[in-house]
Amino acid sequence: MPQQSNNLDACNPKLNATVSASAGSGKTWLLITRIIRLLIDGAEPGNIIALTFTRKAAGEMQIRLNERLFEMATAEDAEMNDLLKVIGCEPDSETKIIASGLYEKLMHSLYPIRIQTFHSFCQDILSRFPLEADIPPGFELLEDSSLLERQAWQTLFDDAGLDHQEQPDNATLNENLDFIMQVCNGPDNTRTALHNFLSHRSDWWAYTAHTPDAVDFACNELTKALQISADDAEPITTFLNDTTNQKLKVFANLLRENKNKTGDKHAHSIDQALEKETDQAIKFALIKSAFLKKDGEALAQGRKHSAALEKKLGTENTEKFLNLHIELVEQILHVNEQLKRLLSLKINKAWYFAGHHYVEIFQQLKKEMRLLDFTDLEWKCYQLLQYADNAHWVQYKIDQRIDHLLIDEFQDTNPTQWQLLSPILEEIAANPEQRPRSVFLVGDEKQSIYSFRRANPALQVQASIWLAENLNARATPLDFSRRSSSAIIHSVNQVFEQDDIKQIMTGYTTHNTYLNTLPGRVQLCELFDEDDDETELTEPIYFRNPLQQPRKISYKTLRHDEADYIARQIQHIVNTPTLITDNGQVRAAEFGDILILMRNRTHVDIYEEALKQYNIAFIGNKKGGLLDNLEIQDLNCLLNTLVTPFNNLALAQVLKSPIFSASDNDLTLLSQLKGSPHWYQRLLLQAEASKNELSKPLQRAAHLLPRWQQLAEQLPVHDCLDKIFSEGNIIERYMAANRPENKQKVASNCLCFLELSLETDSGRYPGITRFLQQLAHLKNHSESPPEEPLSQSNESRVRLMTIHGSKGLEAPIVFLADCNSSPANKNAYATLIRWPANQSQPTNFQLQLSKDNTDQITLKLQQEKLNEQKREELNLLYVALTRAREQLYISGTANNRKQENSWYQVIANGLECITQPDTTVSGINCRVYEHLSYNTATQIEKSLNTAPECSTTVDERLLKPITNFPVKDFILAPSLVTDEYKPEHPLTKNDIQKTIPDLAKWRGTIIHKVLEQLCNSRIYPAAIDNINAIQSRLNTETLLDKPNYIDHLEECIEEAVSTYNHNDLQTIFNPATELQTYNEMPLMYLDKSEASEKYQSVYGVIDRLIKSENEILIIDYKSHHIETSDPSPAAAQQFSTQLAYYIEGVKNLWPGHNVKAGVLFTQRQEVVWLT
Repeated sequence: MPQQSNNLDACNPKLNATVSASAGSGKTWLLITRIIRLLIDGAEPGNIIALTFTRKAAGEMQIRLNERLFEMATAEDAEMNDLLKVIGCEPDSETKIIASGLYEKLMHSLYPIRIQTFHSFCQDILSRFPLEADIPPGFELLEDSSLLERQAWQTLFDDAGLDHQEQPDNATLNENLDFIMQVCNGPDNTRTALHNFLSHRSDWWAYTAHTPDAVDFACNELTKALQISADDAEPITTFLNDTTNQKLKVFANLLRENKNKTGDKHAHSIDQALEKETDQAIKFALIKSAFLKKDGEALAQGRKHSAALEKKLGTENTEKFLNLHIELVEQILHVNEQLKRLLSLKINKAWYFAGHHYVEIFQQLKKEMRLLDFTDLEWKCYQLLQYADNAHWVQYKIDQRIDHLLIDEFQDTNPTQWQLLSPILEEIAANPEQRPRSVFLVGDEKQSIYSFRRANPALQVQASIWLAENLNARATPLDFSRRSSSAIIHSVNQVFEQDDIKQIMTGYTTHNTYLNTLPGRVQLCELFDEDDDETELTEPIYFRNPLQQPRKISYKTLRHDEADYIARQIQHIVNTPTLITDNGQVRAAEFGDILILMRNRTHVDIYEEALKQYNIAFIGNKKGGLLDNLEIQDLNCLLNTLVTPFNNLALAQVLKSPIFSASDNDLTLLSQLKGSPHWYQRLLLQAEASKNELSKPLQRAAHLLPRWQQLAEQLPVHDCLDKIFSEGNIIERYMAANRPENKQKVASNCLCFLELSLETDSGRYPGITRFLQQLAHLKNHSESPPEEPLSQSNESRVRLMTIHGSKGLEAPIVFLADCNSSPANKNAYATLIRWPANQSQPTNFQLQLSKDNTDQITLKLQQEKLNEQKREELNLLYVALTRAREQLYISGTANNRKQENSWYQVIANGLECITQPDTTVSGINCRVYEHLSYNTATQIEKSLNTAPECSTTVDERLLKPITNFPVKDFILAPSLVTDEYKPEHPLTKNDIQKTIPDLAKWRGTIIHKVLEQLCNSRIYPAAIDNINAIQSRLNTETLLDKPNYIDHLEECIEEAVSTYNHNDLQTIFNPATELQTYNEMPLMYLDKSEASEKYQSVYGVIDRLIKSENEILIIDYKSHHIETSDPSPAAAQQFSTQLAYYIEGVKNLWPGHNVKAGVLFTQRQEVVWLT
């Protein structure tokens, strides 16, 4: 076994090392440290190559390297000493000079450090040696092959069609496809079987490499593996000889003597098989039904020795009956097994032939288009380095540029990648004295979760052994977490150190953490189950008019209950607020600190809907969600309208969308116009005849659509869309039509759609029709449709992710949802491949059939694969649990199937001895393990008083307060020019306190905040939970920002809530649902001054605006203290100047609407309308 060493030994550039790094233990830091040590030691940047598996990981490694080198370049002498000691370097003067210059050296290096993905590495090699690799020079990379796969599939069936039967191979293809259809029960499973063959084509190439006929070789190998000889060709005929037939007749007679219905039925089956049936297969099936159950087990009822049986048959006949049963069952089982093996061989022969033909078609299509996909990159590079005529010369050329090889996430390596790395490693091992060279591998078998991408974690062990034997590499374990609290790590140990789990997840070692003082919490919620005591209310039976009343269908499931619990728990965490530690500082948790993990995307909609109901901002995880968004569908319809203007349905959607914002009356008008049956022509004719009779949206459409139609004929799709976005103000119009929390998302989606138009045909001037075809393909057929872009908004959002997608990420608070479900067995019609880590090619490659048709030899191979899948399932659970830094919440739903090995049961069994019973925020039973906790008041005070010390000298002039200069005449804020409220009577002492400038301003801000949040909640009247949540947030903010005003907070909130709930103000805070409302709406426009006749910019924020079809209401909140005897209209009149500016601006936005403005005094819960 490889020799073990401490952590920093693995960074020593003079040593080769393999690192087994547990989750959060700092493996990326170790890898970057190794690179820095190599640079300090004098290695040339261009001779260092670091490989990983995703572009994101490669980019992150590059950023971290640059940051650490920049830190060294700007460090003071004492700081540099610490930085060098941390990485295991002696801080002598020469080393410090070298380290401080590394950043500049790297920036000016002609050949920088290569931090690449495996595929990028292969692409570089093939680009340098295209002729040697037998690929077209200047090839392009195909990232999404789904369209070509569809074309290949169509060509495959065209070749098998009747029109091509004159060619022998096509006739054979037809027969084989027909047989596959029969055995696989239809076209869907046939497509699955052949698509799996195509997906594993590199395994097929490796399995059949260097053979003259790939299909014949595979058939012969499978024949040997299934132990089929020439004598086994007709097992039924061999079985049904005269001797066996005589025994069957004797057995049937004995069954009749037994005198029961089941025995008579089985005797009849035997008689029918022997006397009437001629088809051998049917004959055997009838005989088999008399001896075996449907699951293949031998019949036992009535076939065992008993006193009753002996009484009926006699002692001698009973013994004869039982012996015959045992003997015939053994023979039938043997024949049944032989039939399964023959079927497996026959179907695989057909699958090999059709699959090989399918792959050849697919490869030819790519060759004609000068394309290579990711599989081609790996395979062609592997062949180039292993078997090409110039392989040694190519290895020599590559070897000159690689002195130091570092590989991250090695557990995700597939066999092809390992085989192409082997020649490079052998060259490094061949001449160790020639020049300083090294190899560094880091990975974690416990985090291997990508077997569907052919990853094989056993390769990490194999690579470690090979490096230890050939390069004296040292093995370094990393089991101390730098990410998770003690509560999380202890819980992980409890789960994975169970005896039954350790038998599957071998090699697990006890984890520890450097964050022992960090508070942590693990909460296991009780399974959501049906309430047995709940009695359903029976509704009276009545007749429903289906034209007027929809059918009431409840779609609520247990998973909805779980999603509701998660949303409420998140709301409670943020509102309480729960404290977390961020870069050494304690702060309140936000939505962005929370991560929800799921096994797959199947039920993500349910969790997203629950978050929406509680107004929790989130980033979703829908696959291909971009094209499902309404704004993208509108833009798709717009492009359809430009190329097919007589599509009335598409035009109607475009007109109704925010692009034109036509009303229902506008569409009704178009539908009623006489003349052409096409709405587009009606619109243009009406615009020419009587333009003024059309509404402004329709006038705008009649003006822009013909122009955009001309652009569509002249420009490529991207340039055309760019013009449309600019002239139509598309993004701004969509943002204005959406709720505040969706504005950034909509803008990002529109920009992503614009970028997508550049990707069609590599941007080679595609037309709109081609782009629309590409969109249809991406939506309906692509395996990787375009995802929604991440919003650029600074708003804190909960993240929903699959566990596979969360690899490499972390969060202070993690929810692990749907833990009680188990993955379905999807082995039927999948490819069964066995490629041992120590072999250069697979030892088995075959199609798996349904359980009933699987032979014992294949079943044994399947069991080995199932064991590997169980291990990967536990790996997936390990990855999920170790994403959490401080808090972990686990939940699941009960179901009828036995879930003894579900994640929930595994976790529950492991945590049983360390958790205590508790209840959740929803009153649901749970078990909790907690290690340390925050003291809220103490921690907030501590965070206020522990500002980081600054050693930098600060210029005293920067400490002086900034003078407030008067507002220039070119910018005007209405609230700044409004006359302040002046009471007519003296104020009391309490009133004077409320008018202190700072306190009054703070009161106004708080009341405005509360009213805004209540309006955004869309719950009327205000719910207690919502009020408490707002109060908790504001309480934390006030303690942090204005602790002296904390005594006034409750009064401000009470005033705002009373205003919101007041019956006389219901039309303002609870308007009809069809009305549009805006809160804290910014407004800016140019206004011409009557005095100077100059334009000035007017800027303001309208507290609340309510827009109906013909009227707009402006409401401005005022929290001023008003003397009881002062009349409200007089007080409101003092703000008329401010509201006049607002009215003018709103009229510019919505011309033609009647605008009405009023002042709402929160103290009196009264609104005064000024116009």
